[in-house]
Amino acid sequence: QEKDPTDTAVQEPAQEPVVPEKTIDNGSPDTTNPDNGSGDELKPPAGSPAVQGNWFMDKMALGFCESLHKRCCGQKKLSPQVAALYGTDIAQCQTRLQMLLKSHGVTDWTRVKFDWKQGKRCVDALAKEQCTPGPKASELCAKTIIGQQKAGEVCGTSQECVSGHFCDKGKKQCVKQAAAGAACARSDGFSCETGYSCSYKTDKCIKSGYTGASCTGGDQAECQPNLSCNQGKCSKTPASRMCQ
Repeated sequence: QEKDPTDTAVQEPAQEPVVPEKTIDNGSPDTTNPDNGSGDELKPPAGSPAVQGNWFMDKMALGFCESLHKRCCGQKKLSPQVAALYGTDIAQCQTRLQMLLKSHGVTDWTRVKFDWKQGKRCVDALAKEQCTPGPKASELCAKTIIGQQKAGEVCGTSQECVSGHFCDKGKKQCVKQAAAGAACARSDGFSCETGYSCSYKTDKCIKSGYTGASCTGGDQAECQPNLSCNQGKCSKTPASRMCQ
């Protein structure tokens, strides 16, 4: 599957980062709470589901931007192409990610539950990433948000749907993800079952490789989101192609 939240992770620098969908609700995240959890759970701020959901999305955006701006280029700078997408510092990166994620729709946070143990694993994994988060970190982050809407029920984003389903933006309902070989919508990164992505050539779900999987480079969907085909293998975009 391509991709938020939820969501999260990146592909080629010219493409959008895959981060689970962030949305704007009536709640505002409490950015003054610095507690990432001293145990095995993330400690969210007190408040409504909207407050907690937006707080977690901001945590993920910060993790992405720090991996890019603090742990990628060393003494070098991001290339103009990458900087044009993600800004020249962490603050600009967060702002641009927030703008991008808003475009994916508005999540009703009352339609999800949170697994804060997964949230802690997500934040810890992002803190170890360099340049961009890989698909494994993105999956940990996505699993923090557990959708509750079943097939046929109303939705605003795919974060709201139960496992194996995505939010059809036309119907505004949760529908079952497409299986291998079935038609899919590239405009929605969740339209294929986990482990598959929507082909840029056929608009059908094809197997999407993780790090180290073989690829030809003929179809971006051959590799998981946040990966690209480099020398015949799926891998994160090398720092040498992101820095100068």
